[in-house]
Amino acid sequence: MGPKGRTSTYPIGIVDWDSKMIHLLLVETVKEMWDVLVAAKESQGTMRVLTLRRRFFWSPMEEGAEMVAHIAVLSQVQSNICLMGEKVNDDEFLAVLTTSLPESWDMFVQAYFGATNGVTMDPSGGMKKITSQELATVLTDKDRHW
Repeated sequence: MGPKGRTSTYPIGIVDWDSKMIHLLLVETVKEMWDVLVAAKESQGTMRVLTLRRRFFWSPMEEGAEMVAHIAVLSQVQSNICLMGEKVNDDEFLAVLTTSLPESWDMFVQAYFGATNGVTMDPSGGMKKITSQELATVLTDKDRHW
């Protein structure tokens, strides 16, 4: 038999680091072991992405919390989602950031978007959409002076 067909006479321990559980499986070939590992990691990956997306969309900022800390949490979750091979575009981040703010920020956000009409000037004098980074900077500055 070739390397993929080697027979194992011992149980092979597969460690699931996410849940800290050890599963013992009896497999007869290296290929079977690989297939089990791939299947386990794919299902964990899908669940991890769903968990991260849920956390991303359901991370409201508590009243009185620091804006910098809130934006850092959202940015970290966004980074983790991207590390899992999924994309979070800037419009999505902008929407999540805006809707995650407490009600006390509603008037400011409405005034800001109303005054800018959702666009800013770029360095060349043209118009461009407000980015999440620009909004984060404005919110952070406002939070420091509020």
